[in-house]
Amino acid sequence: MVFFGVAYFTTFAPSPDAPEPGTDPCYVGEGTARLYELGYKTATAMFNLDLTNDISGTTYGASDRSQVIGTAIPQESSSLLSKTGQWLMQAWVEV
Repeated sequence: MVFFGVAYFTTFAPSPDAPEPGTDPCYVGEGTARLYELGYKTATAMFNLDLTNDISGTTYGASDRSQVIGTAIPQESSSLLSKTGQWLMQAWVEV
């Protein structure tokens, strides 16, 4: 989803101890769910999500492009607008 120039998307990486393929196709185990928030033209960080790299002021680096949002497969991000187009919520993700 692109919203106000920011591309939002989720990813999931299963943990190394995930079940073997074929044992249960509906269960992938836990892993790392991330929400990426990137400039849609440049794929650079749009928000300061990683405060640990702000040693001498605000820094927007590769670690600011995403944040961990859980351990399960996330749904896609969504936005909510009123009938008049008023922005009510930027994005939310369910895990």
